[in-house]
Amino acid sequence: AHTQTQTQQQQQHHNNNNNNMGKIDVVKQYKDAREAGDVDGVCALVNPDRIVLESAKDGTHEGIDAFRKYLNDNKSVPKSEWEEPVEEGDQVVLRGKVRVMLMWWNVVSTFSFDDNDKVTRIVIARA
Repeated sequence: AHTQTQTQQQQQHHNNNNNNMGKIDVVKQYKDAREAGDVDGVCALVNPDRIVLESAKDGTHEGIDAFRKYLNDNKSVPKSEWEEPVEEGDQVVLRGKVRVMLMWWNVVSTFSFDDNDKVTRIVIARA
């Protein structure tokens, strides 16, 4: 029985690494790196060949060069408050609110991934 339990734990651990844990952790790292203004840290989390960022406020940025430019142009992240990211199907959704001028905007960021849990698309919309 002891061996079986150990195997189940290893299997469970393995599953977590491949599924939910990965994507949720990536989005948490993304949020932390963005708030720290760590452009290289953010870029390390995305698929450089496929990354597309679509922002309701800042337009669409395709490819790693455009994405990096967007990050450099928007280094000072506005005051914001975020909920824990949640998985919805193949995507991870990060909901929060961002202070724009004197108003709080409710924002939803939706992250899509490739098979290696690298981010391929980020859609930032008003909620």
